[in-house]
Amino acid sequence: MSTSFIYDPHFLDHETGTHPETPSRLEAIHGALEADRSLWFRLQHVKPAPASDEDITRCHSAELIDQIREASERGAGTLDADTIISRQSFDVARLAAGAATIAVDRVVEGETKTAFVAARPPGHHAKPNKAMGFCLFNNAAIGARYAQAKHGLERILIIDWDVHPGNGTQEIFYSDPDVFYLSTHQYPYYPGTGAANETGEGPGANTVVNVPLGVRTSARDHRAAFSDALADIETRFHPRPDYYFRRLRLQARRSPGRFVAGGRGFCGNDERSDGPGRTTRRRTRRRLTGRRLQPRQPGPNGPGPHPDPVQLIRGRRRNYQKAFYVYTLVALRLRPRISGWRR
Repeated sequence: MSTSFIYDPHFLDHETGTHPETPSRLEAIHGALEADRSLWFRLQHVKPAPASDEDITRCHSAELIDQIREASERGAGTLDADTIISRQSFDVARLAAGAATIAVDRVVEGETKTAFVAARPPGHHAKPNKAMGFCLFNNAAIGARYAQAKHGLERILIIDWDVHPGNGTQEIFYSDPDVFYLSTHQYPYYPGTGAANETGEGPGANTVVNVPLGVRTSARDHRAAFSDALADIETRFHPRPDYYFRRLRLQARRSPGRFVAGGRGFCGNDERSDGPGRTTRRRTRRRLTGRRLQPRQPGPNGPGPHPDPVQLIRGRRRNYQKAFYVYTLVALRLRPRISGWRR
């Protein structure tokens, strides 16, 4: 069963000028995929439909929807210091949110095994009542809520790999016991959240795992932190193994942040190497076969049931003998040749 590639040229209509979040991001991804003709023709090409207000209001207030609509109609330049908006932005943001819901439909209904949504504007900073950090609507969160509401999914895991913590996604699900949120990111950094002690509240206590990593964290320690956090999650949360959301944005080496996940060192380059994408798939398959997975032994933090991943990466030293390379779509086993990146 092939992968659904969900994309629409209208995503390029969200005009941001010289802003870092630019249409060229998607043009690069689309161009790299199309250049690999063997891969391109194996994909299921799907165009999304805009999300409804009902879909969006599961995560955002009606006031925020009206604010973005009105600002877009005025052609306002910015919503805040970081977030650009243009006349087409509201329609494009609804289309991006709708792409997440269509991805859910196709996977849950068995039309495809995996789905990759190449959409913009991005979403993980968008809070229930506020657009911020380049983000208008929280696409992954809207997709997760849609999966709960339409398909009755009971347990969902959202994995966020970025130089920034996804403060909006975290806030939306902070008290939800059925959605687990895992984020690896540079800390401290924008927008100031993402500390290890932010773990959820009320019914959602211990459903948030933040893995804050320091400047210039090595690839080995980044990989170890991710694997240890995922193993820890398995001891206390049991998502439906078929469905999980992953938000992947790899930082270029000229990123404003100094935590570099691009280039060498992040993902396995063969089936014997366990990068974060492959680690997640491998653990999912093992859950489907019923084989119990044992959490890794904690490092200097002691033998407690919920080890601190930050302490774990300091205590673990593994001998990785392979070279690891980044592919934008590695989570979905898509490995296009991307100009300027090593293969």
